[in-house]
Amino acid sequence: MKEFKGIIPAMITPLDKNNDVNRHALEALVRFFTKKGVDGFYLCGSNGEGLLLDAAKRKKVTEIVRECADKDKIIITHVGAMDTSEVQKLARHARDVGVDAVSSIPPLYYPLDIRSIFTYYEIIAKAAEDLPLIIYNIPETTGITIDEKKTKELLKIENITGIKYSDNNMAEMRKIKDLKNGDFKVFFGQDGMFASGLLMGADGGIGGSYNIMPGMFLDIYRHMLENDWISAARVQHDIIGYRKIYAKYGKQVSTFKRVLSHILGIDMGSAAPPLPDLSPEESGDMISELDKAGFFDING
Repeated sequence: MKEFKGIIPAMITPLDKNNDVNRHALEALVRFFTKKGVDGFYLCGSNGEGLLLDAAKRKKVTEIVRECADKDKIIITHVGAMDTSEVQKLARHARDVGVDAVSSIPPLYYPLDIRSIFTYYEIIAKAAEDLPLIIYNIPETTGITIDEKKTKELLKIENITGIKYSDNNMAEMRKIKDLKNGDFKVFFGQDGMFASGLLMGADGGIGGSYNIMPGMFLDIYRHMLENDWISAARVQHDIIGYRKIYAKYGKQVSTFKRVLSHILGIDMGSAAPPLPDLSPEESGDMISELDKAGFFDING
């Protein structure tokens, strides 16, 4: 089994004018990330619009990336959905295609206790069979906090091997990392605090900003491995500055798609409905601001 660590972009999903998966653009994106040196790919998560795509499109994304990605790259497919039967089908499909792990946010909308959350993840684990399962803590969007206590309970499910931790409670993250004698894998998901997450013991990161700044996040990771915290902090500071520019425009998924379209010269399409898109004027202004700030000199 591959070692789960390093820099893994939470990939966008390029869409064509009919809102179908754009194979050509997706393959180009995999090549772009591979050239940059990322360690793997996280598919159909928040930035990949997985919850807004039907099962056929989500399966297509997994199939295309598995076909064109190098064999040494980690592929994690997010399979979360409201319908547990769909979750099972997506998990089985991911297993059959040959990804390295499946992942899921906790169940949405209904207020659920840990027993219900356990049942949900157990359903995924059984469908995925021997595949590792990466649970996902993102309380800002789900309303559920997967803390150390809940994680410890969920670890009774054998193939849960790690967590995508998108929260800023570093002390809680460290407690989670210490589970299983420190062997539990933690991918930090707060892009603006990535260096801090590594300092507190994260094994790597899965993030949306990696779509447009993969090299900078790789630099932070390498600096931290070399115990060069000052250099890591400098790169993190630069990332925060660039994030401030594009965050003014909101519409994060559309922002990433427009920036990548500019870098690669290939249209990554619109955001999946009902997510909003940048207007042509907003897109032009954002690209111009980023260009003036030297963004494309570093991230082109």
